[in-house]
Amino acid sequence: QVFSLGAAGDVETLLAAVPHDRQLLFVTATVTEQVERTAHKWMDEPLRVRGESQAEATAAVSHEVLLCEYREKIDMIRRFVRTVNPSAALIFVRDTNVIGELEAKLKFAGLQIESLYGDAGKQERATVMQRFASGKLKLLIASDVAARGIDVTRISHVINFEPPIDAEQYIHRSGRTGRMGRSGTVVTLATYGEREL
Repeated sequence: QVFSLGAAGDVETLLAAVPHDRQLLFVTATVTEQVERTAHKWMDEPLRVRGESQAEATAAVSHEVLLCEYREKIDMIRRFVRTVNPSAALIFVRDTNVIGELEAKLKFAGLQIESLYGDAGKQERATVMQRFASGKLKLLIASDVAARGIDVTRISHVINFEPPIDAEQYIHRSGRTGRMGRSGTVVTLATYGEREL
């Protein structure tokens, strides 16, 4: 994801600056050609370690789509959370401009929820993540960038407020639940116009 966000140059600058007697690992759910090229350029005899297949890794994850009008999505989340009562849910948005409104409306509906922005400060991010990981916070809204690296095994549900733009992004989002052999559920809220996504 770092490469697809246009930070390949920054990665190259960083790798050129670190000592040559270092250990270097690339960790990713999806290996792109650019990751392969960079690995071969900067690593001596790179070794690829693969985890279980995508099918094995997601065998305990169910996938659901709820079709609704866009204006109904916030109420759908509210009703879903009240009905299902997830132990922890990560709500994904594509457009970071809707995070504030989504958080405010869900708080107004009586849900305890916080959000994680890609440009959040280290301390703010750490505080929110600690509350979410410990169970003090059940609902967290995040953009795809902000959610990178989230490894909280207790996430029972991923809710896509907006469908992801492609299959790779869907894999990254859905991979936040069903971790370490646990079961999980991915729920995508889609308008009739978003069915193709």
